[in-house]
Amino acid sequence: MSVYLVITILGKTLVLGLIGRLFRPLMEFLGLSGEVVMGVVLGNVLNLYAAIGAVTPLQFDRKLTQREMVLIITFLSLNHSFFEDVLLFVAIGAQGTVLQVIRMVVAVVLTVVLARVLKPGCEVQERV
Repeated sequence: MSVYLVITILGKTLVLGLIGRLFRPLMEFLGLSGEVVMGVVLGNVLNLYAAIGAVTPLQFDRKLTQREMVLIITFLSLNHSFFEDVLLFVAIGAQGTVLQVIRMVVAVVLTVVLARVLKPGCEVQERV
């Protein structure tokens, strides 16, 4: 079963809303709504394709703003595939813990700064 289908089904039930409310404080710190937590988690644990599958249904339902999409992209471009990437670098001699802490800190700091710069409501007009 694809991530896209699972998120679409969860979006039609109360489950996605409950998960979103549970993680809302953490997501709001990053300037995001609680609904995107599945995309952030899947992007970190699995890969970017899983994150795209989780975020796309939310975008089609117009639950995400352009600002939120930019913040998600920023965070996940700097910190994704938590286990896979770290294990690849550990195999060539890097310290996995140090590497992941640096990636996480840089991703959080840059996303928070960008969230403060991009004020809510500063959306780009769509061209018709």
